[in-house]
Amino acid sequence: MRVTMQTLGISCFFILSCFNTAQAQITDSHVDDRQQLLTIKDIIQKAINQQDLETIKKHLHDDVLVVFHDSEVAQGKAALQVYYDDKMSGSSAVLSGFSTQAFVDAPAQFYENTALAYGHTIDQFEFATGHVFELKSRWSASIEKQNNRWLVTSIHFSANLFDNPLLNTAKDQLFLFTGLAFLIGLILMFLISRFWFKR
Repeated sequence: MRVTMQTLGISCFFILSCFNTAQAQITDSHVDDRQQLLTIKDIIQKAINQQDLETIKKHLHDDVLVVFHDSEVAQGKAALQVYYDDKMSGSSAVLSGFSTQAFVDAPAQFYENTALAYGHTIDQFEFATGHVFELKSRWSASIEKQNNRWLVTSIHFSANLFDNPLLNTAKDQLFLFTGLAFLIGLILMFLISRFWFKR
């Protein structure tokens, strides 16, 4: 009897698993859309790493809204170009290079012709000063289907305010400057005391 119940339990589990898999395949009507979005992500990632802004623009809505890591906002392709030129080219450029690896953390959610997606990135910032920082960031995006094409309408980047390489470097420098100031203070006190007692 025990063997029979075990066999029945295994059979029921197998049937339910098959049913759930089949049901998931039936209810997900966006399989092709998901693949298109992943392809767009890969194209944009490759273009970012090659500093190919023109290829990126092809997959953006004309009025795209981008919020960058530094909290600056660019709305529209023209504003995006201005931001890129300001940060990456010219004598006042902050960065000499930038690369990223982007990952999707969960399946995109679809609302008629709009998709919402989010994930994380591992970014490498090469500053004009020669410093290189790796930053783990979060991203979220909205993508809209127009004329059977998916276009990014908005994307937001953010980083951990309390734990990131820039903050850690600032902390290290603060400790260094504090230590130097304390040491200089001790030296000055010693010199002043020697001068005072010699009077």
